[in-house]
Amino acid sequence: MNSSTSLGVPPFQGKRMVVDWAELPQEIIELISKRITIYSDYLRFLRVCRSPETPLHILPPQLPWLMLSHNSFFDPSTKEIHHLNLPLSSSHKSRICCSSFGWLVILHDISKVRLLNPITCVTLSLPSLYTLPKFVRKPLKSNCNQFLHKIVLSSSPSLSDDFAALAILNFGALAFCRKGYDSWVLLRMNAFHEWMDVVCNNGLFYAVSTKGVIAVYDVKGPRVSIIETTNFVHS
Repeated sequence: MNSSTSLGVPPFQGKRMVVDWAELPQEIIELISKRITIYSDYLRFLRVCRSPETPLHILPPQLPWLMLSHNSFFDPSTKEIHHLNLPLSSSHKSRICCSSFGWLVILHDISKVRLLNPITCVTLSLPSLYTLPKFVRKPLKSNCNQFLHKIVLSSSPSLSDDFAALAILNFGALAFCRKGYDSWVLLRMNAFHEWMDVVCNNGLFYAVSTKGVIAVYDVKGPRVSIIETTNFVHS
């Protein structure tokens, strides 16, 4: 007599057992996800574990992906192309402006700004550009593709809701907001500067102009400090 039958266990039928990974207990999902360190592996993990409670965690720093199109990204570390099913409109009304901490900044319908996590497809809304003063947003409709030049976050929204954003608008203005703000706050300057880029480090935003002027903005305070530099060469 088959020993498995005598113990009340059905005999092996020669078929593979089918496991529904989506039904894994949440604590097992968390244990597995915390061991993942590569974006591509995390994508594969999400494809089989589609629980809405799949935990978000920050992966170690790695080479950024190059965006080939709205849904195609090239990973230089593995030389692979990943096709992501992002919730983006295919019309000209929606465009990806930039990225910060792995989140895409999307401008939709001229003035609506939102953040999109391309891995989890979580979205967050930022204030509309129409909340800016009229004299700043004046060229928005006629020049919407160039009006929003860049947005940089102070920290990853995956870590905390307490993050800030600084935007370069039409190259000549800087605007600030925090999570939960209803409008953008224009940073007042004593003179016009053509801003090229902005970064954030240790709670401070640093914006640099084409003339080498640096604006320093503390996310905890309203003051803007201007640093005049010399021997700055812009190619």
